[in-house]
Amino acid sequence: MDDDVKSPAAPPMNLARVQAVPWLLLIAMLGLAAWLGMKAFSQGEIGDPVAATLSAFEKQSRLTVFSAELAPVVAAKDSRLLGLVNSRQVAVIPARVDYTLDLSQMDASRLD
Repeated sequence: MDDDVKSPAAPPMNLARVQAVPWLLLIAMLGLAAWLGMKAFSQGEIGDPVAATLSAFEKQSRLTVFSAELAPVVAAKDSRLLGLVNSRQVAVIPARVDYTLDLSQMDASRLD
């Protein structure tokens, strides 16, 4: 008689759920690591961009009105020994021109 009574068997585990748990834990750990990294290496509050620009402008105490970069090419020809030996030299000379105003000498009355 005891053989006829069957004990309740444990329900079968869903294989997809068993395999998904380690992946979900890995994704959660990566997300936590990324969040902690952002908190550790972030610059903090960005602040007011206009105030930051004015502060940098005030510290620099000059205003660049015009700026140009030039690269003129200069060539020269030379012949010697009655024209038997000819040479040509080419030079590229990089240059930069800046027109700036010195603001350290200006006060509030000059800005009117």
